[in-house]
Amino acid sequence: MFHDETHKNIMTLTLEDDSTIELQPLVTIQIKDREYLALTSPSEESEDVYFYEFIEHNEHEIELLNIEDDKILEAVLDEFEKWFDGQIAEE
Repeated sequence: MFHDETHKNIMTLTLEDDSTIELQPLVTIQIKDREYLALTSPSEESEDVYFYEFIEHNEHEIELLNIEDDKILEAVLDEFEKWFDGQIAEE
């Protein structure tokens, strides 16, 4: 299941080394009872996509967790590919 997030604002993430990166949400992917977020740079030159488990604590606070399980990551990537292929087909 997908929820298109491209209309959302830019997010600033603080990384483990305290550096920051700005990312734009692309899509929320739901697998079983968990949600995963695909993010990319707002820069059109970047083709990198980052995937995190997404936990919403309240309307203004979210938590992004690394996806540590390879099988879950593979399932998220498969769903993202389906969503991405649908986006290409619409263009």
